[in-house]
Parts: sequence; structure tokens; C-alpha cells
Amino acid sequence: MSREGVEGIKQVLNEKTTEELLDIWTKNDRSEWREEAFVAIQSILSFRNVHLPKQEEYKPDQMAIEKKSTQQKELIKGLALILVGLFMSLFYVAKVSTVMPIGLIAVGIYILMKRYYKV
Repeated sequence: MSREGVEGIKQVLNEKTTEELLDIWTKNDRSEWREEAFVAIQSILSFRNVHLPKQEEYKPDQMAIEKKSTQQKELIKGLALILVGLFMSLFYVAKVSTVMPIGLIAVGIYILMKRYYKV
């Protein structure tokens, strides 16, 4: 966490009312707000002489977790396509006349993705 990051966030959050900042602080939604935001809020409220109430326990949003899981699967698919493309370009550059190794590599990647990543 950088000091510059906290200061930048602090400038933006300083425009919010005390009630808004207290609401963000107590809800403690870490999927919406980064750690730097909570440091900035703590600093702003302390400067305003406001007592910091207890924060709610952070419980990750199930939809956010599922979204991240979907994004990870899409990333894996994309990386697999890039890998296949790299192999294809290597075979093209090497002027290998057979396409069979490329096909076997692609099938192998697909099987691994299906088996281990459930995509």
C-alpha cells in the first residue's frame, strides 16, 4: 500500500460527508473498496474528530467470487489459445509440413483444461 495511493484516495473521499464515510467504514465491503480507502477514511474521520464505530465482519460476496472464478477460466482459455498459436507459428517458421503435432498439442491442452479446470 503506497502513501501516494492513500493520499489520492483521501482527496476524493474527503469530499464525502461524514455520514457517507461512516457508512462505508461500518459496512466494510472489501469487494467494493480497497484497503487504501479504509486507511484514508480512518484518517479523514480522525481529522474530523469522529469516533470510529466497529466495522462489520467482511463476508465476500458469492457473486463476486463466482465472477472471479469465471474470469480465471476465461483467462486460462485465452492462455491456452495463445499457447496453441505460439506452437502453430513455431511449426510454420520451422516449415514443418505436418499439422499433426499441432493438433495433438491442441487436443492435449483441451483435455487438461477439461480435466483440471472444469472449463
